[in-house]
Amino acid sequence: MVDFTDTYARDCFFSYRDAQKCLICRWTVHIDMVEDWLKQAKMADDGSEMFQKGISVLERLLNQIVPQKTALMQNYPNPFNPDTWIPYQLKEGTDVSIVIYDATGRIVRRLDIGHKYAGVYRTQDRAAHWDGRNEAGEPVASGAYFVVLKQASISRCDVLC
Repeated sequence: MVDFTDTYARDCFFSYRDAQKCLICRWTVHIDMVEDWLKQAKMADDGSEMFQKGISVLERLLNQIVPQKTALMQNYPNPFNPDTWIPYQLKEGTDVSIVIYDATGRIVRRLDIGHKYAGVYRTQDRAAHWDGRNEAGEPVASGAYFVVLKQASISRCDVLC
């Protein structure tokens, strides 16, 4: 079983039988690691069927773990609680910040996330976290806020409820 449902660092589980024992090997696959493996495999390619199959597997794996587009996803929990997680995905690695605006367009809070690799940041331990406070550390009123995901030259906007 392989689980590619989440994030840049994918937890993959491979089961195999060894002397009638089922062993489970857990490891983390990083996009840059797969890209490096693919580059090395292409450089070492001797034209054999085995190399071609291996390269094909790495290309399919890379296509499964790299998002096709940068996007914001629905925040949770929803409706707005004292704090919320803001999941997002990145097509390529970049510096990321999230800016939260009120209904009048004023900046409520800026979350400087830092450099992130291509991947999906969906879970609480990986998504951006907003504690429901403004830049001064004061709690803000419940309501709808606009969130903008900023990266190098692209911005994505969504509404937090």
